[in-house]
Amino acid sequence: MVGTARRVDVAAREVHLDSGATLGFDALIVATGSTPRHLNVDPRGVHAAARAGRLTTLHSMHDALRVRDRLARTPTRHA
Repeated sequence: MVGTARRVDVAAREVHLDSGATLGFDALIVATGSTPRHLNVDPRGVHAAARAGRLTTLHSMHDALRVRDRLARTPTRHA
């Protein structure tokens, strides 16, 4: 479902869309704007990280699902 969020009810864990639809959530990322921001620096290893899928922009639902799936496959590390 696509739409513009008009209100977020954190206590109820719901996002209310301009269409009148309501979506529930377990976790919520709020991203404003429509232009991905790229790094202005060239840190060591950035190209290898991008090729390996560890560095990405988050611009679309497809990108978000790809990040979610990648995180689900990544083992949790504790310091």
